[in-house]
Amino acid sequence: MSVAWLVPTLNRPTLAKVRADFGAFQRGQDEFVMASGEGMNKSLRHAFETSVTKAPIVRNASDDDEYPPEANRRAAEIMESSDIDVLVTGGVKLLPSGRELSVCVPKGARYGHAVDSVAQYGACGSGLFMRRDAVEKYGLLDYEGRMIDTFIVLKAIADGARVRFCRLNTYWHRISVQDGGAEKLKGFHAEKRELYKRFGIWGIPKRSYEYPPVWD
Repeated sequence: MSVAWLVPTLNRPTLAKVRADFGAFQRGQDEFVMASGEGMNKSLRHAFETSVTKAPIVRNASDDDEYPPEANRRAAEIMESSDIDVLVTGGVKLLPSGRELSVCVPKGARYGHAVDSVAQYGACGSGLFMRRDAVEKYGLLDYEGRMIDTFIVLKAIADGARVRFCRLNTYWHRISVQDGGAEKLKGFHAEKRELYKRFGIWGIPKRSYEYPPVWD
């Protein structure tokens, strides 16, 4: 079973590293699909639609993150051997301050059983693996805002798709000053709050990642 890496890109110099990570991951018919210039959600949809192999599993990726090949291979194998529709994997966020935030959901947490789990533990797009038929069935890319990753996971859970969290470190996600700025960050938070309301989440619990993380 093949995997397509969907890479919305701004053609940053770091894209070469993402290509190298994919090359180390690649097996058989696995495919690297880029799309640029239309914004995150439209570029992701364009990459999904223009995939040549129409791989049954798609993996969202960014052009400035790092993807440990072995952990990504293991995550792909979990998708291939299970009936999971959307697999949210763990990773590390590199904050502008230089601090590292490990996104590792504690063992025993019922991630994916209710939409509230997304508010509690998040849904970083850098760690998303999805089944192509689930994307099409549930309309997981039918969203025009910037928080496409949060929408994907909320929509999948709300519509009855099988969503789970995997405690593998599959990404190192850089959050740069250029990506944020105070006003842009406020916009992201406001959009996320509106998404939560749309899916019936009114209270946002404090996030409680496992620290220090013990990756599977």
